[in-house]
Amino acid sequence: MDKLSQSLDVQIKALEGKLIEQFKISMVSTEKSYTDYLNILQQNLKQQEMQNQRLFQEKTNHMIENTQQIMSAFIMDINTKVKRQIDEELKVVRNELEMYKKHRLEVINKNIIDILEKTLEETLVKKLSLSEHSEIIFQALEQAKNEHNLT
Repeated sequence: MDKLSQSLDVQIKALEGKLIEQFKISMVSTEKSYTDYLNILQQNLKQQEMQNQRLFQEKTNHMIENTQQIMSAFIMDINTKVKRQIDEELKVVRNELEMYKKHRLEVINKNIIDILEKTLEETLVKKLSLSEHSEIIFQALEQAKNEHNLT
């Protein structure tokens, strides 16, 4: 029985060694598979991160373009409104200037008529020679010019 027991011990030890060797091989294989899995997972995460960054950049660029278009349209609208308002104000100012010009011409015409009336009154009352007439006319015109502040 001793022999049987020893034989069993030897067989058990041999089996145990084979099992340990297979376990070590299995562990190395499992560890390699786990390392490969981690590497693949890390690569996938990097790819996903790069894809997310690219998508974020595209969306950001799209938002910037939209904002620029909106701002351009807004600025064009404001420019149009400001131009229209300036044109309207300029039209009002031109009308006022035209009215002022007409009024001033009416005043000047009235002053000219007054000057001529005075000049004619002074010259027609007297019987004079042509040179005396001219001198009186020039004096009357000068006097009227001074009275009406014309230069």
